[in-house]
Amino acid sequence: MEKLIEQGKIRGWGLCNDNAYGLTACTRTAKMLGTTPPCSMQGDFSLIDRKSEENGVAEAASPYNENVGFMSYNALAGGMLTGKYLDTPAALDDFSNRDRAMESLRSPRGRM
Repeated sequence: MEKLIEQGKIRGWGLCNDNAYGLTACTRTAKMLGTTPPCSMQGDFSLIDRKSEENGVAEAASPYNENVGFMSYNALAGGMLTGKYLDTPAALDDFSNRDRAMESLRSPRGRM
């Protein structure tokens, strides 16, 4: 990667789907070797799937730690958050049928 940066072919490089330990280890190793550390981290993140926040990646990527930008993919949870796959309204929007709304709350849809 360092060679590509020196040649001007890329400005930076990043990681995808790693955890906080992997991000920190990769950044520290690159700095110890005198090469350019990663500048970005890409991970699965949405209102349904918040593992990147829960497992410490957001904190590790912060300017106070490794100073790596975080980019999410699948931000709309594969369409689940758009309502694309819903035959019935979301539980909080289902005013017409309270029993159906309560059942929806007991067994949520999407990747959890």
